[in-house]
Amino acid sequence: SALLDGPVRDAIAGDIEVRRAGLVWYSGAYLLETIPTVMHIMARHGHKPLVAMETAVNDTRDNDTVAAIVGAAMGAAYGTAWIPPRWRDGLLGRTGAEDDGRVFALIEAAVERFVG
Repeated sequence: SALLDGPVRDAIAGDIEVRRAGLVWYSGAYLLETIPTVMHIMARHGHKPLVAMETAVNDTRDNDTVAAIVGAAMGAAYGTAWIPPRWRDGLLGRTGAEDDGRVFALIEAAVERFVG
């Protein structure tokens, strides 16, 4: 919590880019680096899901983990309409072997239920 209340808060208040802030607390595959990085991205770009995702992928070290968490948050908040077709084309959205599209239906249902 001290990291969130200190350096992360300072980075947000100072409008510090995610890549640069990652030099302070790193953004590797360690929970105490991942969570501050996700919080920083969400604070800076949570209102722009495409930018948040691109930042998670391009400006962090453990980008698969950070982007998975940011993507989950963006999906919960905004559904799937913001995802560019080039990112979705070819994705099956499966949770099992025979349920193509199920992930997309679950995302939409969650948005409807929790966001309205």
